[in-house]
Amino acid sequence: MTKYINVAVAQIRIWWEKLEVHICVIAHPKKMDMGREARAPMGYDIADSAAFFNKPSLGFTVHGAKTESGTKYVELKTWKVRDTQLYGIGKGTSDANFDKDKMSYSEIDLG
Repeated sequence: MTKYINVAVAQIRIWWEKLEVHICVIAHPKKMDMGREARAPMGYDIADSAAFFNKPSLGFTVHGAKTESGTKYVELKTWKVRDTQLYGIGKGTSDANFDKDKMSYSEIDLG
């Protein structure tokens, strides 16, 4: 499985370099342990392979719908940034609101 994923991701990188575009691969993680405080999944939690952690230039997770003081939000966890200047962000966690009409996230400050 790891060899196949490495070859597939390498092929995707060839395409984006040749076409000069950004390509986003969206993957669902394995079933997480819901015991203790559930942590946000990262690249290591996808398809039993470290390739999804090691290969991407940008890796982030949209994790768990939560409600606080009547405000619904999700946690955005950026766990890998290969080129901070290119993407304009760094590693970290922020809370965001999802707007279904605009199909977009906006950062919120829960104080």
